[in-house]
Amino acid sequence: MIPSCKKELINAQAHSLLLAADVSDFPLSIAPIMKAMKIMLGYRLIFVTYSTLAEAKHTDIDGICLDMASNDARVIYDSAQDIFYVYYNDTLPKRRVKWNIIHELAHIYLGHTAEKLSIISNGRKISKARSQQIEEEANLFTRCILAPDYLVAQLIYHYSQNSLLGTYVILRSFYRLSQQASYYYACYLTKAPVLHVDKKLIAPFLPYLQRIVDTYDGAAIQVLRDQYGQEFDRCRVRYKYPERSWSTSKPELVGDIMARAFGAQENKGYA
Repeated sequence: MIPSCKKELINAQAHSLLLAADVSDFPLSIAPIMKAMKIMLGYRLIFVTYSTLAEAKHTDIDGICLDMASNDARVIYDSAQDIFYVYYNDTLPKRRVKWNIIHELAHIYLGHTAEKLSIISNGRKISKARSQQIEEEANLFTRCILAPDYLVAQLIYHYSQNSLLGTYVILRSFYRLSQQASYYYACYLTKAPVLHVDKKLIAPFLPYLQRIVDTYDGAAIQVLRDQYGQEFDRCRVRYKYPERSWSTSKPELVGDIMARAFGAQENKGYA
């Protein structure tokens, strides 16, 4: 479990990286994030695909997965050269590859890699509880990069999609997350009775939100619900998670923010 104060910090750190990478639109292109991280680390960051590594070692992808102890990705720090290497399995679906790369970058950005190295160098082992928390923090950071909750909330409330299915549809349609990531993220978001959103966080992404609401009306959202309905039902069977609807007790808290952000354009239905 991640403390609330830590969640807020990670959200702010992810927001800072998005701004540093000059990201203003979604679905996210990962190239600017990779470039921004390289600059932050003084270009002491190298990305290597499993395919490249397999060719160099004259083996197959399965062999590299065994060597890396991961089917997805892994970050390794070379202390002699002071370089971070991010190895990732490029044979997986693109959405999963994107998630995996950002997840590994999260370990660097949030200081997990340095923390682990410090513990190991002192002859200690990282606790199981801390190891689990580290993974949770990296997953949270990845979600905040790929689909910031303060943006997702705007679309959910604007289209009145305050349910697990509605949230899933928003994530799949406008952020292009994988089925698994969309379902678990939707479940995570629905735990919060109300999302309080800082208007300053939304400001850099107003053109993105404007484009979405200008392009998709209520009828289009219903089409998307129909399109993803059966897929969502399969996810509910495959990925067990307790369902709960979003609380609509005070949606105006976010709705008012969105209305002010868009200048309360009543003719477009924002107010």
